Amino acid sequence: MKLLTAAIGGVCLTLAAQAGAVTIATGDTRAVVQPAIPATCQPSLKASQTPTGRQFDAALESAPPDTKAIQAALNACKNGSVLLTSGSGNAFLTGPLSIPANVTLVIDQGVTLYGSRNPADYGSGCGTAGSKSGACLPLISVKGNNAGVMGIRTGGRQGTIDGRGDQTMLGKSTTWWEFGENAKKANQVQNSPDLIKVQNSSEFTLYDVNLINAAHFHFFSHIVNGLTIWGVRVRSPATSPNTDGLDLDSVVNATIHDSDVMGGDDCVAIKTIASRSANITVRNSRCYGTHGISIGSEVMSGVSNVLVDNNALVSTDDLGNRSTDNSGLRIKTSLAKGGPVSLITYRNTCLYGVSSPLVINPFYAAATSGTKPTFSQIVVDGLKTGNDAGGKGWILKGMHAN
Repeated sequence: MKLLTAAIGGVCLTLAAQAGAVTIATGDTRAVVQPAIPATCQPSLKASQTPTGRQFDAALESAPPDTKAIQAALNACKNGSVLLTSGSGNAFLTGPLSIPANVTLVIDQGVTLYGSRNPADYGSGCGTAGSKSGACLPLISVKGNNAGVMGIRTGGRQGTIDGRGDQTMLGKSTTWWEFGENAKKANQVQNSPDLIKVQNSSEFTLYDVNLINAAHFHFFSHIVNGLTIWGVRVRSPATSPNTDGLDLDSVVNATIHDSDVMGGDDCVAIKTIASRSANITVRNSRCYGTHGISIGSEVMSGVSNVLVDNNALVSTDDLGNRSTDNSGLRIKTSLAKGGPVSLITYRNTCLYGVSSPLVINPFYAAATSGTKPTFSQIVVDGLKTGNDAGGKGWILKGMHAN
């Protein structure tokens, strides 16, 4: 017997776990250490804007003034970082940006990079709902190797990227989040921009930065080999729709370390839309008001060797809003998106106020044909719940009774 410790408000203090003769996931195969900010390409960019209530005057909102300067600095930088720092103001207002290979965008502490509220800035179909998604560019896109987004942390403060999903879209009568809710009620798919999207890349780093109020997902990675997320603070209310925190799709060799996620959907989601996801570590992190640390629902290409270690999940956000799908650790899939899920280890987990601490569900979506999900070598070693909210409880299902 070994004793494991964790804490949430002094409630979940002592965890006991019995380790047997089982195979334990090892997670990320890389030797991951705390990231360092690359050398700064000169000159740094100084903020000249100061918003009122996180909004700017009409002329600036209709034509974000900092897009061209930031993009030009990113394009000019070679093997270094572009620093956004304070000047006569403390804010930048931008439309979509693209970070090249070998370049890192760095946001100084106390400085905020605000995303445009104009749907047209992200694409002609952005801000519309229908049968398909994908009509919006993300605020920040990456399609190259050895890139990053970082903040400078001083005295507990760090740089911030604000998607302003809670604010009214330019030329519309609803906020991004209200638009998402309305699309869901109409059985449609929303077209809203992600905050950061990394695709077809290797060795991307997200470090010491606040990601807040995304219109859609805060961070989405797709086909990435080598991903480090460290010291990231994601913050949106539990009531905000589809605001996933950290999504890893078709990702191999990834570490999420010492990060906090508050939002209205998955805290962490691991999926396989294009290719397998494997060798992933989620460690020393915390989730608030989210839908939990999830694998799925898309597992068609297989998920394997995932270590979820020493994490805490709380059912409410900092305003007291309870999760709209109050789950802790879950594997969710169906015949429509099924595949193999193997060698998954949940170790030293503390949950507070969570209705369904552990969920394994092969019937997440209705389907009568497809690929049968298979689950193997799933280990839960040391799990403690406190202030049980009641409700569905533990959900462990197999495809067939036999």
